[in-house]
Amino acid sequence: MDYAAAGQDLGERSSHLLFEGNVFLRALMDRGNLRVNEVEFTAGSRTKWHTHTFEQLLIITQGAGIVATNEDEREVVPGDVVMIAPGERHWHGGKPDSAMRHISVNGPGETAW
Repeated sequence: MDYAAAGQDLGERSSHLLFEGNVFLRALMDRGNLRVNEVEFTAGSRTKWHTHTFEQLLIITQGAGIVATNEDEREVVPGDVVMIAPGERHWHGGKPDSAMRHISVNGPGETAW
């Protein structure tokens, strides 16, 4: 069994080019075919528009945020679960006045923006 505890301090700001604003990321688990990350977006920070070659599951754990696709934009709060299909262009992040934290569950593959 592998174990990781979510909800802890996420440490330093991520420098990943996918993010705009102050975003904090912590890898909870990386099994190659399954990657689980905890991501915190400060108010107004977000990802750039991007796609994945894999399904992505977002589980909102704190705050209030937005998940948007070309067709839809949803406000999300703790307890919400969002599935992003492979190839679906999207972004996600904190609302302008609220930070948001989520756990992302990702399959193997690539991200492009």
